[in-house]
Amino acid sequence: MFKIRNYCAFFLLLSLFIGCDLKSPLLRGEPISSDGLSSSGQIDDSLIIERDIMRDEIGDKINSLINSFGLMNEEKEVLSYIRSVVTMNFFNDDDKVLKASSYKTYNEDEFYDLLINLGVDRVRDIIGRNLFVFTLLKEAEKVMKGSKPGLKRDHPYALKNVYISYLREAFSGDTYDEVYYKAINNYQFSNNYAWRDDETKSKFIAFSLPHVIAVEKIYEELSLDEKRVFNYIKKVAADPLCGGGRYLEMYTNIDLHFKLGRLGVKRVKELIEHVGSMQKMFDVEIQKKIDSVVKFDKDSDFPHDFKYIKQQYASELHYFIGHISPQPPSKASEAEASEDWGLKRFNEYFKKEFTSQFVERLDDAIEQFEAENGK
Repeated sequence: MFKIRNYCAFFLLLSLFIGCDLKSPLLRGEPISSDGLSSSGQIDDSLIIERDIMRDEIGDKINSLINSFGLMNEEKEVLSYIRSVVTMNFFNDDDKVLKASSYKTYNEDEFYDLLINLGVDRVRDIIGRNLFVFTLLKEAEKVMKGSKPGLKRDHPYALKNVYISYLREAFSGDTYDEVYYKAINNYQFSNNYAWRDDETKSKFIAFSLPHVIAVEKIYEELSLDEKRVFNYIKKVAADPLCGGGRYLEMYTNIDLHFKLGRLGVKRVKELIEHVGSMQKMFDVEIQKKIDSVVKFDKDSDFPHDFKYIKQQYASELHYFIGHISPQPPSKASEAEASEDWGLKRFNEYFKKEFTSQFVERLDDAIEQFEAENGK
């Protein structure tokens, strides 16, 4: 039987990584707005009053709508937290996990429309899938407040940053359907483990936390070009079409961190290096060859074939991410050997079976053209 002291010890461990108030999703910095400034640069009091009235009105509409959903108090708390995250701007270069210009920020009217279009059933689903991780973070915060002062680690906000980034990503979907499916597809926390017993959940999270933090540290140390590669990996992982079907097997930010963390620091760096080299090959070397072919054969199928290869590459990357084991290994050596094999297969798959063959075809076409034209 899972002992109470072990459960408390787990939350104490978790609390070392999370040290900020859940009611305030901003870790540092404040939202900035220039609205309401007069031509002299002074704040116009009448505009402030008018804006406050409008904000109060839409706030009342949202609260009334939420009350009509018949939610329990803890469900309302989760929805309130999600609302605070997706309606607030983040302005701080230091918060690298949160810095993503592609993430949508809702105003209150847009959030109200979102709830209306999602409907009560989907809103309940989203809350249910996020209740476990939210409760976990909240309980850890309580432990932190009661712990000895000065208990800090190198990366105290790692897991919470990842969770906030996951929410921002999920609610930036282009359609209401996409928002819904991304918001309920945080597999590792909610889908696979929320219904399990406390001991199993605790073991999984305790095993995974160091890996999440390791991925965060890797990201901080990446160059700008490497960050672009990492962001490409994130985009592919969260794209349902890369998985072979609409809204199937999406790995949003929180899942990706758990899965990459499972690979380990060395293999994550190898993956970033490989994807970066393939992107360079796609965007520079192969593109130049294609341009050379198209100059003498405007009806060439090479551009179409090249587009297909890049799509296949994204699908293979998505497949590889999806098959990184989320389980704590029973035999570390066997698990590591399996992951090494998977990464090796992925690294070699396109170099040997796709890209190299395609480049050979391009080179043959160029060589044939030069021979026919005496070059």
